[in-house]
Amino acid sequence: MKTCNVLLAAGLATIQAAGAGEFTTGFGTEYNHGGQVAGQHDWTIDDPTPDLSFFVRLNGSDAAAFGGFFDVPAGPRVRLSHPVGLPLAGSSFRVSMAVLPSTLMYPGRDTFGWSLTDPAGATLFSLHFIPSVNNPDILNILWSSAGGGAAISTGKAISYSAPYTFDLKFDTIGVLQFGFSAVISGSNSFSFDGSLPGLGGKTWHSLSADFIGNADVYGDNYMIFDDVAAATQPIVDLDGDGYSAEAEAWFGTSDSSNLSIPAPGLSFVSGAPVLTFPSVPGNAYLVEVSDDLSSWSSAGSVTAIGITTPWLDPAPVAGRRFFRVRKP
Repeated sequence: MKTCNVLLAAGLATIQAAGAGEFTTGFGTEYNHGGQVAGQHDWTIDDPTPDLSFFVRLNGSDAAAFGGFFDVPAGPRVRLSHPVGLPLAGSSFRVSMAVLPSTLMYPGRDTFGWSLTDPAGATLFSLHFIPSVNNPDILNILWSSAGGGAAISTGKAISYSAPYTFDLKFDTIGVLQFGFSAVISGSNSFSFDGSLPGLGGKTWHSLSADFIGNADVYGDNYMIFDDVAAATQPIVDLDGDGYSAEAEAWFGTSDSSNLSIPAPGLSFVSGAPVLTFPSVPGNAYLVEVSDDLSSWSSAGSVTAIGITTPWLDPAPVAGRRFFRVRKP
């Protein structure tokens, strides 16, 4: 049993609830702060070890904490979960958080993060903060999706003890390739996104905070989190053409006519592809390419100067290639 005193050196940013969320909590007076988080207000944990979820006093208010500060779990992975019940398409998740480092007494460094699971308990999407092998002061950010594929590195990292706000949004129905976008803001801020083929029709049944031991050598590090919100983003598609009102406004097309859509046209100049798409002067547009409709990469960006914008592929390649244009 670990019996260290709690010493916090981080503060969490204050955030607002994410719109009309189906679930939101700030861990205020409705919780018994002398007990565990698990077992209160539908929070459950899949490990019998006491005190893996607890409360900390931070900046004059209470926040939840999860990890091995007081004890080590029975298994290599623990999930602290809360039911949500949302269609994945058009939903969003927000949390303010920080990962506190281990002390010299229990110096192991563990992985923390968040997962979304379906009604059968299978993981739809996860994002984890994994201790860097080369730099003991940071945690690298990796994400993965259903299907058992290898985790994908974002090339980004967060610092220990630093407060962050994490925003995750999933595409709305009608987007040709379903995916997500994430923004992490704090002492260092950045964004990243990815494609999630086949997940557009899935249901996000529960949200889980993850605690994963590093090679069975647990530290007394832990994750603090507060102001958790799961929401359905407003989805407006008045003309039913599969493009949201927001997308049509950005491209300058009409959401009252399904004959006016933000679809690009394709032509060739001296063998090089040229995309032409409707646009709004001053708006920026990102062109992406793929050879399999699963993995996409940026091919360039353009700021419109007219109601239509041409984009010439600066690096044409032989063989099959797919293009898409979207709001950055």
